[in-house]
This record gives sequence, structure tokens and C-alpha cells, in this order.
Amino acid sequence: MKSIYWILFMGLLSFNAASQSVNDYKYVLVPIHYEWAKEVDKYQLNSLTTFLFKKYGFEAYQGLENLPKDVDRNSCNLLTADVTEKATLFRTELQVLLKDCNDKIVFTSQKGSSKLKVFERAYHEALRGAFISVEELEYAYNGSAANETMEAKKQPSDNTSVQVVEVQKKEPVLARPEKVTEPLQGKSVTPIVVKKPKRAITPTSTQEAIEVDHYKSKDGTYSLDISVGSMIFYEGSKVIGEITPKAAASYQIVTSEFSGKGYFQNEQFVIEREIKGVQGIVKMIFEKE
Repeated sequence: MKSIYWILFMGLLSFNAASQSVNDYKYVLVPIHYEWAKEVDKYQLNSLTTFLFKKYGFEAYQGLENLPKDVDRNSCNLLTADVTEKATLFRTELQVLLKDCNDKIVFTSQKGSSKLKVFERAYHEALRGAFISVEELEYAYNGSAANETMEAKKQPSDNTSVQVVEVQKKEPVLARPEKVTEPLQGKSVTPIVVKKPKRAITPTSTQEAIEVDHYKSKDGTYSLDISVGSMIFYEGSKVIGEITPKAAASYQIVTSEFSGKGYFQNEQFVIEREIKGVQGIVKMIFEKE
């Protein structure tokens, strides 16, 4: 029994240490493709990674050309994101890593997994599962990495002659696309970090897949994934909107393609909307798959 408590205690200590370490860094760079994917933003996984980092309070950028100017002056104030993949016949597993300017791993997420057979959905579901532990970091930048780097440049040694050596920025070798789209349309905003009670984390070797209900619009154009705390709308494999469901009879649905009032009716999800040039309310019916 004591050994079990000790394992839990050490897991919580390592989690808190990772949280503090990640808080030292101001920016996160998401590459335009992952090494195993071989394609730029395959399955929109890189765009979704950027979106999720921003959602949980990070100042994240996709691709080197989008980085702010002060990264050049202080490259060690930047973390580089990576996503590792382990795919089998029955399961897709993803894990999120954050590395510092010396290529040292600062944070490793839990494994997110999916048993879905559609690749786009499987990778998105697995990535969101991995980001549960990113959310639990409750990230809030404290400026430590920037302050330590600048202080190191300012402090002279005991010798009379002082030589300042500039550290060259290490950049990942990445192909540059002409344009990389975000998974959601609209202006970027800096998320407000809201402190909430931490949940205890029990270290495990594998992470169970999140239960997701899948819906399809009757015309086959749109689809909807509903899990605990998330409702995600798709047009094909493209994410067009996401809301956080609450205990309510109806929901205000806003996506890049349509908006209206949504509610559950039997085994269906119904959205009542107005269409320009069409009289009255039009109902979009999503049926459970």
C-alpha cells in the first residue's frame, strides 16, 4: 500500500515540476509538419495543435515565418512542439512533446488514443486526448526564461576582458507551405487563463480513448463529434466550429458555415437556423451514427 502512495506522490511531483518549467517560456512553435506525417499539416493536425495550445493559454505560432521579432533576440524563450505517433491495426496513439532551445524535452503529455477507423477523426480524437494533460498544466507565463537569458548576457566575469558569445538560434529544418490555414476561422485572441483546482493524476502506461458520439447531417455535408466538454462541427475533415456544452435545453451554435439554436431530440441533434432568401426557420438534422 505504501508503494502505491509513493508512486502517486512522485507522479504529482513530476507533473508540478513540468508545469513550473513550461511556465518559464513565452512562445510555442508548432512545425508545419511532423516527421512521421511526411506532409504539410496532414489531417490538419498541425493546425489543430496550434489551436489547442492557444485554447489552453499558450502564445503559439505555426511555422517559422509567423514568429514575433523578439524570438530572434531571445531564442531560448521558445519551446518547440512535437507530436509522436504510434499506430496499430486497432488503435491510434499520439503524444505531445515540448522541447527547449537545446532540444531538451521540457514536457511530455499523456498518451491520447482513438479506435476510430477514419484517419482524420482518429488523429483529432487522439490529439485532444493527449492535450488533457496540457490543459491541466494551467499554463501562465512567468518570464523566467527571458530574464535568465538577458541576465546571463549582462553579467561580466571576474576577468578584465569580457567576450560576449551570441548563441545561434536552432531552427527545425522544415518545408514552408504557401499558406497554412487555422482549423477555425476568425481573429486570434490571447486566451484568459482561469485558475481551477488541479485534478490528481495517476501515472499509467496507456490512456483509454475518450468516448465520442458521432453525428452526420442528413445531406452528408456536415458532421458532429460530441464528447465530455466538447462539441466539434466538421465539413468533411475540416473543423468549422467548436462549443463547450453545458447543462441546458438548447445551445447557441456558431460555426464558420452556419449558426442557430441547437437541441437534442430523441437520437438526433437539431439546429434551427435562418437562411437568406428562405422564409421561416430551417431545421438541420444530425443523426447519430
